[in-house]
Amino acid sequence: MSNSDYSDLDAEIIDITPKQNRGRDGGRSKWIIFAAAFLLFIAVFSGVGLYTEALWFDSLGFASRFWSVWAIGWSLFVVFGVLTFGILRGGFYWLERFFGLNNLATRKIIVNNQPVDINPARILRPLAWIVAFVFSISYAFGLSGDWQTWMLFLNQPATSAADPIFGNPVGFYYSRCPFIT
Repeated sequence: MSNSDYSDLDAEIIDITPKQNRGRDGGRSKWIIFAAAFLLFIAVFSGVGLYTEALWFDSLGFASRFWSVWAIGWSLFVVFGVLTFGILRGGFYWLERFFGLNNLATRKIIVNNQPVDINPARILRPLAWIVAFVFSISYAFGLSGDWQTWMLFLNQPATSAADPIFGNPVGFYYSRCPFIT
């Protein structure tokens, strides 16, 4: 942009200069390489931890228990991640249809004496996908960590003794009650 003198204008100037193109991809390849290296570092770090845990449990003779717990945790992660994402994204889809996101008018603002059109649907629709993804991942991590509660709930031990006050079997307080609360 030229270095013109705007001192004669009484309004506040918002100067938005276009970014210089850094190549064919606009500099995105550096970010992609950085993200891939970061994910590789996390995968290697997690893999080393998983390998040492597996070796330790195997040396004690409990390798099958270790892999069962690992599989249960990841299964719960996938199930709750998919369910949460589906519920949230379905709710956002219903809200988009109910409130007519496509019918929202394009807003026009003036930046640097140039009209700029802002379409709310172009912002809100990707935001709904991002929010659904982030919440589903965080919720899935939280619930997959509670694998013991889930296993106690699904495998309630049979007990013959009953609670004298409420009449519930003792196994209820051991397995069902922690799940409910």
